[in-house]
Amino acid sequence: MQKKTALDPIKIFADYETEASLRDVFLEHLEKVLAEILTQHKIDSLSKRTKDIDSFIAKACSRGKPYKNPIQEITDITGFRIVVGYKDEANAVAETIRKRLTVDEVHSRDTSNDSAEGEFGYSSIHIIASLPQQILKQYRLEAFGTRKFEIQIRTQLEHAWAEKSRSLFYNKEVPSEHKRMMNRLAALLELTDMTFLDLKQQLQSSFTSEPEKQENCTRLSESDIREILKSGIVSGIIQDLAITGLNAYTTEREQYYPAIANILSRQNITTPEDAYREIQTFRSDIAFAAQLYMTATDMKSFSLDTLLVAALAIVDNGNVSPDDFSRGWSERWREGFLKASHEYKSRRDKG
Repeated sequence: MQKKTALDPIKIFADYETEASLRDVFLEHLEKVLAEILTQHKIDSLSKRTKDIDSFIAKACSRGKPYKNPIQEITDITGFRIVVGYKDEANAVAETIRKRLTVDEVHSRDTSNDSAEGEFGYSSIHIIASLPQQILKQYRLEAFGTRKFEIQIRTQLEHAWAEKSRSLFYNKEVPSEHKRMMNRLAALLELTDMTFLDLKQQLQSSFTSEPEKQENCTRLSESDIREILKSGIVSGIIQDLAITGLNAYTTEREQYYPAIANILSRQNITTPEDAYREIQTFRSDIAFAAQLYMTATDMKSFSLDTLLVAALAIVDNGNVSPDDFSRGWSERWREGFLKASHEYKSRRDKG
């Protein structure tokens, strides 16, 4: 039997120096792509890293995982960590990623389903993905090809658990009694996460007010909003943005339709005819507000539905202040929305 040729660490070092520089650029572009496709989710934090050269060489030369071409085969050279509040939010983020990116399901996993004793219940969703051709072209990232990257998705409690257990036990042999204690704590953590989620859902249900229920009864339907987004009037706004070098693209999702309907209902717009008339009248204002929001959030391309929510709210959101409207948004989108709202109001007041 022919003996497998060992990898040369010196050659790996030289090859990875070049790859790491490219990956750092890739990382910055990927952050913008992820921020865009996850705009509808409340993200508490999004961190990123390119694997350092020592970690890469250690993994490439590991006896347990023989690699022929480590740069191509190691899937977590580029990595992201997304932290959210609750488990349902983590699952929703994972679902969106699976819809928008090309996911390697063979190497992706949910570690909450793992039962390895040494992991002490360390829980998060690990997705190995690459960019589909549509996104490569849209963001002009064809040079990066189909390079894979890892996305970890955790709740706040899972993240705290992972950080604490890692600092205590990483690369250490843990006595059995301590393993049992950690496993008990892991079970309590999982129960706490589930209990918080259940409490959140109960509170959301009980806090639905009568005015909100009445508003839902009188607002435009989802089918109305769908037709409005497909209309020539909204296409005109897309064209206005294109002239400034900005891209608003359509999607098939519907979760932002109620938000659009609610904003219009605060202006007493409850019929499609009124909506068309209002959007046509304020077309230039809406396009300008959209431009301000995209500039404030440093986005060249944005999904039409979420962009329209922000733009309509900036132009006229009834008696709902920008601060109240954006409460609960992730930091980047909230700060961008508040900045765009302030600039729009300032320019409008100046005439």
